[in-house]
Amino acid sequence: MNGIVIYPVPKKVKYYDCAIDFDESEVNVKFNEKMRKEEYIITVDKDGVCIKCRDDEALFRARTTLKQILSQTGKQIPYLKIEDWPDFEDRGLMIDISRCRVQTLDTLKRIADIASELKFNQMQLYIEGFSFAYEDYPQVWEGITPLTGEEISELDKYCKERFVDLVPNQNSYGHMMPWLEREEFKHLAMCPDGFYFELFGHMKTGWSLDLQDEKALEFLFGLYDDLLKFFSSDKFNVCCDETLDLGQGKSKEACEKYGKGHVYYEGLMKIYENVKSRGLKMMFWGDIILNHPEYAKKLPKDVIALNWGYDANDVSEESCKCFQQAGVPYYVCPGTSAWNSIWGMTDKMMSNIRTSAYNGLKYGAVGYLLTDWGDLWHLHHLPVSYPGYCYGAAMAWNACEEQEKYLAEYMNMFIFKDKNNVMGQLLIDMGRYINEEMIDRLPKYGRTHLAHILCGSLEEKDTAAEVTKDNLIKVYSYIEEKLTRLQKASMECDDADLIKLEVEAGAMILKFACLLGLYKIDGYDVSKETYLKVLKEIQDKTIEMHKRAWLARNKPSRMHEGVEALAKIK
Repeated sequence: MNGIVIYPVPKKVKYYDCAIDFDESEVNVKFNEKMRKEEYIITVDKDGVCIKCRDDEALFRARTTLKQILSQTGKQIPYLKIEDWPDFEDRGLMIDISRCRVQTLDTLKRIADIASELKFNQMQLYIEGFSFAYEDYPQVWEGITPLTGEEISELDKYCKERFVDLVPNQNSYGHMMPWLEREEFKHLAMCPDGFYFELFGHMKTGWSLDLQDEKALEFLFGLYDDLLKFFSSDKFNVCCDETLDLGQGKSKEACEKYGKGHVYYEGLMKIYENVKSRGLKMMFWGDIILNHPEYAKKLPKDVIALNWGYDANDVSEESCKCFQQAGVPYYVCPGTSAWNSIWGMTDKMMSNIRTSAYNGLKYGAVGYLLTDWGDLWHLHHLPVSYPGYCYGAAMAWNACEEQEKYLAEYMNMFIFKDKNNVMGQLLIDMGRYINEEMIDRLPKYGRTHLAHILCGSLEEKDTAAEVTKDNLIKVYSYIEEKLTRLQKASMECDDADLIKLEVEAGAMILKFACLLGLYKIDGYDVSKETYLKVLKEIQDKTIEMHKRAWLARNKPSRMHEGVEALAKIK
């Protein structure tokens, strides 16, 4: 690209040998309503700079591209012609604010800025439990610093100014355990006394709302009343995924009589009618419908199904075909693979994002929603997600191989402002520590082996059952080498010191996991008492650094849960 990095890489770019002096006031803008949504053409020649586009939103995308070019060329801009438009009309980024970490408003604005610069046009904040301050239920969020309605209103306005639609998101069927384990809501559960799930065994509390119960529906729609008034979007993601207890408890009889698919569909349609009555378009996670594909064709055609999955081929051709053939608009929804890892899983992230984009384009997806979850106490800090944000946005705009080629350069120039061009590739390589684990398959729940070692108590040695001493020593050395590279970075972004702290804090957790793993497999060469004393000192330093990094961008919220999980030695 003539030495100039434009990211996402545009559809068509041509450079010429001449150049002109750029003057912002002399940009000639020509609107043409016949052009595609967000399409723009930038021409630079002897007559100056001309932007052709459909409307103000497309003009904003064009100016974003122009700003990238000017940051590299200065006032002398080369003759060029860029023709560009998005592959997916809707391109969203979903941030998990519910698994321990509730980001501050300033952090969410920073993410919105990054999203806008990457040409995302939608953002969601995933809500389950008490990460939002529900006006009708102040007792449930007391002491956990949730996001307030006023903060959401401010963020909504901030996003809109950047042509990003802040879409409300509220889990509404499964994932309701935080509510249902409380005595005053227990009666609304599908399984008030708990249920059995294969991966976890017997769960002691309810998981899903009983949507056959009018009182449960009244409760749910009351949550909507509290939440939705702070958003201006015409869409609403009601989630409704992973109804793990469907077929048990109060739903057992109906599921045996009509089938699980029917009972789920009936509950979803009750939610749909309420959302439609509010003048909103309902979005929902499509996993349960894909398990009962005969119900896909029964879905209303004014919903948006969200086809999600986080391994390389989870957003499969078959799943995309299901919604396409049913005539149901749908998004493909890959993930950043930052969760369950501490430092990311780069290759998994890239293959998941890439396959989702290609399958979505092949089978008519109307949108692309990149998810950034917070499983494993949300131990990963924000910069670990940046490679996924950037690559996901690029593939959603223009799905081509070149997006990977320029990923590190874009992050160096526009996120980190790193004069030494270190941080972009470093973040990508950090997420490849998993390759040093030298184990073909991941343990439970898609965690890396080091992340899995952190689960359970000090003496629960099965979490390290698949690692060896050589594995752990090799990974530890890999982490140390990345920290050495970190010192060579020369970032000029306004949060440079914090980014270094966050990378180092993640490294401390991973190194602690290595040493903890050695303890669990009896891979140490000193007395047990001596080893535990040293491990306790490292644990306490790890926790202290993690807390400092956490509180710089996030509310205290449920930070204590991750701290307690790291505190293996009391």
